[in-house]
This record gives sequence, C-alpha cells and structure tokens, in this order.
Amino acid sequence: MELFFGIVIVLVLLGVAGYFGWLQIQNSQNLRRNRDMPAEERQFIRRQVRRRLICCVLMVIFAGCLAGWFFIEARLPERLANNPEEKPGDNPWVEMIVYYWTFALLVLFAILALAGLDAIATARYGLRSHRALENERRAVLEAEAARLRQQRHERNGD
Repeated sequence: MELFFGIVIVLVLLGVAGYFGWLQIQNSQNLRRNRDMPAEERQFIRRQVRRRLICCVLMVIFAGCLAGWFFIEARLPERLANNPEEKPGDNPWVEMIVYYWTFALLVLFAILALAGLDAIATARYGLRSHRALENERRAVLEAEAARLRQQRHERNGD
C-alpha cells in the first residue's frame, strides 16, 4: 500500500511539474511575441516564468528523490544489519540516508520558498497595478470635474 501511494505521489508531482512547466514555456513564448507590453509587466512575467520553471525542475528532482527512496528502502534491512564487530554509528548507510533525506528536504524547502516568493511577488505586482489604475481613475475623474466646472463657469459667466 505504501508503494502504491508513493507511486501516486511521484506521478502527481511529475504531472504537475510537466503541466506547469509547459504553461510557463507558453507564457515565455507569448511574451516574446507580444512586443507592445509595458516594460514593468514584461519584467514581472519574465521573472515569474523563471521562478515557476525552477520550481518545476525542483519538483521533478523531489519526485526522483521519492522514487529513489523505494529502491534504497528495499535494500535497507540487509545494509543496516548489525555486525558484531561494528559500532552502531559506524555504518556508512546511516550517513548516506541522512544526507539523502537532508537533500530531499532541502529541495522541498526550496520549492516552498519559491512558491512563497512567487505569491509575494504576484501580490506586490497586483497592488502596484491596482494603485496605478486607481491613480489613473482619479486623474480622469479630476479632469472631468475640472471640465464640468469650466463649462458651468462659462454658462454662468455669459
């Protein structure tokens, strides 16, 4: 049962990484074709594509770590068997397992950190865009109010 769920998790990770990687490649190609986009938006999308593609690569690496663990785990009991002349901490396999899972957890942390950075960058960009639209709307309303005041002044002055 553990093997089944492990295979499902690996396949889901690979599927998600492949799908989102493909989407980011499409976004990158659309960015190259669309030359009339503002520079700030182009830079945001370029960085977003980069962050997300790195995250996809890290998901593939993490899926590989999970898949590799099933091969390592199968041989673990024979490798960790206590030899009478060996001290408990002298088995090189224990050290290898620690390094293996340290690497896998660091990859997982990098995925989560990049996803968090992407969410923060998207929120900041959205807030900047919202403020710019709000300022633009305010300027249009002020211009319209000034125009209406001018018209009223001209009517009352005639």
